[in-house]
Amino acid sequence: MQYLKSMIISLLLLLPLLVFPQKASLIRLEVPASLESGAFQVETIGEEGVLIFYESNEINEDNLRKWYFGLFDTQLKQVWLKFVPLNDGIYFVKSVRNENKIHFLFRSDGTGRAGDFYEIVNYDMKKRSFSNISGTIPEDAEIKGFEAIGNKGCLGVNLKRNGTDVLFINLNNGEIEARTVEPENDSYIETIDTDPVNRKFYVAVKYVRDKRYLDDKIIRYSAGGVQEKVFSIRNQEGLKLLRNFKFTPVKDNKLTILGTYDIVTGKMMTMKDLDNDEEAKGVGMFFLQYESDTQKILRYYDFLSFDNIYGSLEGREMNYSKKNSEAKDEEKPNKTLTAFFHFFSPQVIQKDSQYVFTVELYKPYYRLETRMEYDFYGRPMPQSYTIFDGYKFYDFIIASVSENGELLWNNDFELKEIRTFFLNKHVAAFEDDPYFSMAYISKGKIHLQTIDGPEDIHNDEVTIETQFPKDRVSEDENNTIVHWYDSYFLIYGYQRLKNRSMEEQSVRAVF
Repeated sequence: MQYLKSMIISLLLLLPLLVFPQKASLIRLEVPASLESGAFQVETIGEEGVLIFYESNEINEDNLRKWYFGLFDTQLKQVWLKFVPLNDGIYFVKSVRNENKIHFLFRSDGTGRAGDFYEIVNYDMKKRSFSNISGTIPEDAEIKGFEAIGNKGCLGVNLKRNGTDVLFINLNNGEIEARTVEPENDSYIETIDTDPVNRKFYVAVKYVRDKRYLDDKIIRYSAGGVQEKVFSIRNQEGLKLLRNFKFTPVKDNKLTILGTYDIVTGKMMTMKDLDNDEEAKGVGMFFLQYESDTQKILRYYDFLSFDNIYGSLEGREMNYSKKNSEAKDEEKPNKTLTAFFHFFSPQVIQKDSQYVFTVELYKPYYRLETRMEYDFYGRPMPQSYTIFDGYKFYDFIIASVSENGELLWNNDFELKEIRTFFLNKHVAAFEDDPYFSMAYISKGKIHLQTIDGPEDIHNDEVTIETQFPKDRVSEDENNTIVHWYDSYFLIYGYQRLKNRSMEEQSVRAVF
């Protein structure tokens, strides 16, 4: 029986001058860094190693900012360090794998004179070379997705006044072909995804009129950016709002999509409901399937009905639909209970004839602060303020459905002591044949759980070894665990360490 047989690699800092200790099952690097900075970005590239990149404080003669990219081998030894000059005033958005290339998307932060623009850095893994292109986007446009197939990138943007554009970008020369989504109606891009097997782009779009939500459609584009098909979604339950579409490769002429859904009660849904993340509206997951381009199945699974999730009890917000007191007893509907959640980073893992759906649950926290202010006459006037105090991630739900959408099993992985100011993915879920295993990092430990469907068969905690024997983790932030290659995983994040035996550096913050 194998329980997370993987060796764990811990990467806690990057600088080429450091000497890093190595032990039997762990390699650790660390450099000084602020916990709040989020300065370093990490991209695994299999047995080729790992890319780590960051924005420097160096400007070249063309007034371009130097972004440094470092390649490290599987022993975390630096192979090379190169810089790519990019326009100043940008931040990293996401990366996309595409055959033998990785595309890094950056966008402007809106503070410079150049207006709103994007930069795409292309890394060729075979040649180990970089190239980059750039382009402009409308002012205050919201990027809702970026994917790539071959030499085409697909960038979805939601515009002011409820308009949308799908931009197909030539990743070699930067040429743009813009596709306006149904100009007759306002619209909102929900998701952009790809079917890499069949080389298709999919765009999930919500249509609105008079700022009110109408319906959902899915647009399929070829790898060259040509619109091929528009799928309508027949949703008979008007209060249920489909979100976070995850597309799977077409198989046996069936297009299968999973995702989450919200419920907005007491009013007609508007565009504000789509953008408002402060209030928990998530309820469960959906399964949508087309056969020969015709909708056959749309099913909803309320997480409250799952019989095997316990960690999520802490964070849910309850809502009752009450009976009409004036109705006759036989006409009164049953009292129903719904739980509302905040969802993050839904994923789909295909295993044999199953679709395994996973999603992280979190809850925003606020604290009330009262300050004493004084009026013109010196009289005290207490003023209270609500201050955002971070996100608490508390559960990870995993559920399996058949190829026809029948729920097979459900389970969860309770998350402990994850409080962060950043919305980042925390849990790695993976096949640990014939089981599933899950892991996350918190307070200097790896928390592990292996399941056989609905049954928990193994739980463990492993302390991440620090650089010095008496180091103690007092605080951590942005912990991430990702699959690297074969049975190897990579861990990285920011820690504040205390060590009284080190007089000159009793407290240090590191990446």
